[in-house]
Amino acid sequence: MKAERIDLRQMALPADFCDCRFFCFRILLSRYGLFPTEEDMLGIGEGLAFRLVNVSTLSTKVYCPVGRDMDFEPVYGQKAGINLRAYQFDRGSVEDVIAPVRRKIGSGDPVVANVDRYYLDYLSIQRAHVGYHTVLVFGYDDGARTLQVLDGLTGSRVIDLPYDVFHKAVLSDCVVPTNRRWFCVEGAPALPLPAPGEDVVREALRNTCRRVLAETESAFGFTEAMRRYAAAGSAPQIRKFLDIQGSVFFPSFYEQDRTRCFYRKTFFAFLLDHFEIFPDAFKQRILYAGNDLITAVQTVHDARQQGAGQELPAFEAYIRKEQALHQLLLSALDDDEENKP
Repeated sequence: MKAERIDLRQMALPADFCDCRFFCFRILLSRYGLFPTEEDMLGIGEGLAFRLVNVSTLSTKVYCPVGRDMDFEPVYGQKAGINLRAYQFDRGSVEDVIAPVRRKIGSGDPVVANVDRYYLDYLSIQRAHVGYHTVLVFGYDDGARTLQVLDGLTGSRVIDLPYDVFHKAVLSDCVVPTNRRWFCVEGAPALPLPAPGEDVVREALRNTCRRVLAETESAFGFTEAMRRYAAAGSAPQIRKFLDIQGSVFFPSFYEQDRTRCFYRKTFFAFLLDHFEIFPDAFKQRILYAGNDLITAVQTVHDARQQGAGQELPAFEAYIRKEQALHQLLLSALDDDEENKP
C-alpha cells in the first residue's frame, strides 16, 4: 500500500487561526515561495461579498449572511500571474474522487478542496451543512485509507481524514454546495512575481464595489420581510419564523469573523495599502466612511445583546453605510480617471 506526504517544512503555516480559505490558500502558495497578504488576496481576488444564503433544506428558508466570496482564489491567481488550476470532482466511487488528489500529492503539489463541514467530525463547532469550507490536502495513506489535511478551524493540527468521509464531504449536495471544486498550482511560478499594478487594483475595486452594491439591495428585502412578519401578529408559525431567523442570521453575522468585522477590516486595510490611487479630495471621506462602516458592524453586535428588536434597525443602518462606502469608492475612481492628463 502506497503513502505520500509533502513535508510541512516546505510550507509556511499561519501562526494563528484564520479564515479557512485564507488559511489554506496561504499554505498552498507558500509551497511555491509566494507569500501574499490576506488584504491583497481579498482585494485583488475581488473577495468581498454581501450575500444572504439560504442554509435550510426545509420549506422555511433560513438565511445566513456571507461576507466573503466563496471562490476568490482563481480570480487572485489569474490577476497575480499564478497558474492556479480549478478542477471538479467527478461523481463516482471513493477511488474515483481520491485518484486525482493522490496524483497531485505524488507530484509534490498540495490540493485545496471545498468540503461540506457537516461530515468533519473532528470539528467541535456546530457542523451544519455548509459547502464552502475548505481543507488543504498534503498527504495520503492507502494502507490507512486516510488523507492528511490541515483545516483553518483547527490550526496546525494534522487531521487524518478517512477517504470515505472526504468522498461524502466533497460530493455533498447541501443547500450551500461544494460545487465539487478543488484547485492546485500547476507548475512552480517564476519568482519573483511582479506586484499587481495600479490598473489591476482599480479593476478589482470597481468589480467589488459594483457587486457588493447589487448584493446589498437584496438585504433590504430580507429586513422588509422580517418587519412584515413581526407586524403580522403573534401566530405560532410567525413567531417560529422570526425565532429561527434571529437564532441563525445575527449570530452568523457576528461569528463569521469577529476580528475582521465581517471582512470589512481586511478590505479597509487593502484600501489603505493602495491609498495612493485615490484623489486627495476623497481620501478623508474614504477614511471616515470606512471607519464608520466598521463601527456599524459592532453596533449590530451590541444591538443584538440589548435585544428588544434593536438589531434589525441597526442592521439596516449598517447596510446603508455599506452602500455609502462603495458608492464613494466608485466616485473616487471615476473622478481620478476623468482628471488624468
